[in-house]
Amino acid sequence: MLLALVTAAIAVVGTLLGSFISGRFQERAAERSVRVNHGETIRRDRLEAVPRWPAPPATTAARCGCAATPSSRAPRPN
Repeated sequence: MLLALVTAAIAVVGTLLGSFISGRFQERAAERSVRVNHGETIRRDRLEAVPRWPAPPATTAARCGCAATPSSRAPRPN
């Protein structure tokens, strides 16, 4: 009778220990996932913010092809 009681107690302790360890692994994985998602969100926000900065007029003109270059101001030979 005593042997059955000890065996059952060991089984209960092992089950509780296993559930505790499993819970800790899940908690750490969830924290890691939140950190990764937060880092990706910050990175995406920073990348989206860069094109919204106002560009200097020369950069804007060069981007649209409106910049006056020396060759475009020179008279063309006939």
